[in-house]
Amino acid sequence: MNTLGYGKVAQTAISAMSHLAVHYDEGETRYNAAQIAEARNLPQPIVAKVLSQLAQSDYISGTAGRNGGYALMVSPEKITFFDVVTLFEKVGERPFCPFGPGWCKEHNPCAVHDEIDALHHSVHCFLKGTHFGVLEKPAD
Repeated sequence: MNTLGYGKVAQTAISAMSHLAVHYDEGETRYNAAQIAEARNLPQPIVAKVLSQLAQSDYISGTAGRNGGYALMVSPEKITFFDVVTLFEKVGERPFCPFGPGWCKEHNPCAVHDEIDALHHSVHCFLKGTHFGVLEKPAD
């Protein structure tokens, strides 16, 4: 399990969106998958895949071709991490109990039920409460 409880594809989408967010200029400048992958030290094929999926949302636009690329089409303050993660994963699902699915509902809650529930709630609140506008452009 990773730190925030969501998978590599969603993490890659957050990283790709962070690049577009810190360079947001109302769609003037476009970045291709290779540029974003290099800037974020990510595998280019996965970046290309998530950008393609993100382009199907209202958050970014993509243009094919030699001078093509992707640009954020919405102000970073209007896009939360939750908005992006939910395009790739089912975030609202309850965490898996160590004893198996539904165990805590059908039996007495397990010994770690409250801690897992609190962690799930904390991650959910973080994703919903954090927008891309909080990110700052890195110093050159």
